[in-house]
Parts: sequence; structure tokens; C-alpha cells
Amino acid sequence: MAKGHGGARKGAGRMLGGENADTIRKRAIRQRILDMFEDRLQDLVNAQVANAVGLSHFFLRDDNGQFVRVTDPKAIEIALNTGEKDKNYWVHIKDPSTQAFTALADRAIDKPVEPPQELDVHGDLVIRWGE
Repeated sequence: MAKGHGGARKGAGRMLGGENADTIRKRAIRQRILDMFEDRLQDLVNAQVANAVGLSHFFLRDDNGQFVRVTDPKAIEIALNTGEKDKNYWVHIKDPSTQAFTALADRAIDKPVEPPQELDVHGDLVIRWGE
């Protein structure tokens, strides 16, 4: 350029290694989520395993006639031996989750390698427009 107009200018543009403010913000948010995840990792894994195996909840009628969830094995045993199902207690069961199992297995023992798909296409590609 004869008079120095246009083209690259020394010192113009982002500094080497510089980042957008949005990228920095997203990285900070990801780190906060990761920290929260790490703090509850055992609880999250236990919940995912329980979901993969199937969930069972035992409910017992309290003094007010309301069903409340019971986790004490002794109280459950007493209710099963003395109570009448659907009147004094009920059990809620959720089927095992294949998706939860697959997610756990993929993370624990690596996702299985999918075989490459081979395409063997012969012939001409003809495109017609507005005939």
C-alpha cells in the first residue's frame, strides 16, 4: 500500500493467547459446576446406580392417616408382618433403567468402540431443478 492505508497494522487485534470475556465467564461457570459435582460425587453415583438397578420406596400410614416414606428396615419388617397392604402400607417400585446403566458403564469402563460404517455408493448423482 503506497500511503499505508489498509492491510495488517502492527499491534492491531487480540493479543496472543487473549480470550473473549464470554469464554472466561463460561470457564468459571463450568468450574463452579464441576466443584459442586465433585462435592456430591458419591451421592450422585449412588443415585445413578440405584436408578440403574431399580428403585423401591416403602410408605407407611402415620397417625394422621397420611402415607410417609419409611427407610428403617425394622419398621418395614414390622409393617410387613402386621399390616395390611394398601391399607397400612404400600410399596412403590420403579423398573431398572437401561439408560442409567449404559451411562454408568460408558463412564466407568469406556464407551464401546462403534465399528466404522462403510458406504459403497456407485452411480451418478443427478440433481434436477424446476423441471
